[in-house]
Amino acid sequence: MIKTKNSNADKVKSLFRDFQIQILEGRKFTINEKVHKEFIQSDQYKTYLKFAPGEIITGSNALKLLSLLERDAKDIDLIIPEWKSKQFGQLQKLMYNSDDLDNYIGSTWVKYKRGIFSTTINIQFDFFNQIDTDILEFDNLKLENPLNIIRRKIEIADRLHFTNSDKHFIDLIHILTK
Repeated sequence: MIKTKNSNADKVKSLFRDFQIQILEGRKFTINEKVHKEFIQSDQYKTYLKFAPGEIITGSNALKLLSLLERDAKDIDLIIPEWKSKQFGQLQKLMYNSDDLDNYIGSTWVKYKRGIFSTTINIQFDFFNQIDTDILEFDNLKLENPLNIIRRKIEIADRLHFTNSDKHFIDLIHILTK
């Protein structure tokens, strides 16, 4: 049961309940092969492989890989032990505060260069402590269970009053009505 403080949450809570029933009735999560192929060719994935291989992918990238979300992620969200995040230096608290997500460790930008003659780009990594050990594994990818991601999106959207301009609310409606 998800507790919310906002009366606008009723629609999302009802949709989430229906989504969970679908899972109980046999709905499975599978990797979208086309999205997977695009992802493993992306600079985000190559940077992930170079700096945080094997860590659990969460957030929008995980949802998109599972065909639950269509929009591209601007960053890569990872679940990583806090001690491992130290290798990235001082992290900034940019995206979330402790009211939003108590497992948010911080964010950083990692420089990535495709080749000798290419320009360097910055890839944003957002790091989170693992709260739940519920992950899905597909080939060499570890993805956080989408139910956990959806619950966190509901908590964040609740704090933002489920406004139609909030990306988390928009994501939730898209995910839960698919």
